[in-house]
Amino acid sequence: MDGEREAALRHLTQLSERASHAENSTEIAEILTDIAGPAEGLLPLTREVVVRAWIAWSHHLDTLGEDHAPAFQLSTTMDTLSHAVHHILLAHNHAARTPAVDNRNNAAEPPAAADRPHIPPPLNRRTAHGQSCR
Repeated sequence: MDGEREAALRHLTQLSERASHAENSTEIAEILTDIAGPAEGLLPLTREVVVRAWIAWSHHLDTLGEDHAPAFQLSTTMDTLSHAVHHILLAHNHAARTPAVDNRNNAAEPPAAADRPHIPPPLNRRTAHGQSCR
């Protein structure tokens, strides 16, 4: 089992390195496919693991007559993963449509910070009253 875990961690590290060194939209699209592809993407597979754990845990809580609130929170995480997959696939589709330009032979400097796309911080899912924003 440790060998499988180490292999998974190596794969994630390699994906991160590939993303850092991607030279064109085609390479980005390939990386996003590895992350969110419907058949073998990492996020859909992770979501499947969470779903199965949630089902098993819910049955366990039923048997013990325990509170389902923590399991319900886990179910909202599954929904969040589904939304993340959807948005990553939208980005993939956009990257796949962008003409590939090989920047390896281009000696231009990387874009200045002001020219880089703005990546917004994660949304706070709670309002000031502690209620979910959904």
